[in-house]
Amino acid sequence: MTVTPDDLPLLGEPLAVELANTLYGAGDDRIDFLATLRLITTWFAHAGAAPRLPARLTRRDGDRLRDLRDAAHTLIGQTVDRLPLSPVAVEVLNRHAARGPRVLRLDVVGGGVRIGSSSPVRGIDAVLGLLAHEAIVLLGGPDAARLRRCDHPDCTMAFVQRHGRRRWCHPSCGHRTRQASYYRRRSARAGA
Repeated sequence: MTVTPDDLPLLGEPLAVELANTLYGAGDDRIDFLATLRLITTWFAHAGAAPRLPARLTRRDGDRLRDLRDAAHTLIGQTVDRLPLSPVAVEVLNRHAARGPRVLRLDVVGGGVRIGSSSPVRGIDAVLGLLAHEAIVLLGGPDAARLRRCDHPDCTMAFVQRHGRRRWCHPSCGHRTRQASYYRRRSARAGA
């Protein structure tokens, strides 16, 4: 599968949601945007807050990344659907988080201060640890209650609803939904 940056399911959402959304669709129509090392590299190059990947990835690294993504995808979906969380997926998330400890630090930037972090761990473990950390913060924090699935019937993307009226992951899904509704109403009137 050839993927351009415009094809990537990137919405500007928290990193854990962006990661979970790399598994798009359902059944035979499912698309895995992390299926190959090339796709992984492309996604990380264009995902806004994603950490920098090691220069050389192995198939095992790809498998570990997809394992973490699958756990995040499962847990975010269960949170959206208000279902109990899978103990297996929680264990996977916690296992990856434990490999990449983060150290908080205070950064002075342009006369102001902000909280920064660093990791003494390097390579793929640092990447997996950061991604798992982001998923844990999302799922255990206040944004978990705002997680939603796109209302477009053919879309499986998740998003954090920061505006009370937001129903779609992206304006294009809202446009397609409204367009389909218009054509249904128009056809019903023409048939009457």
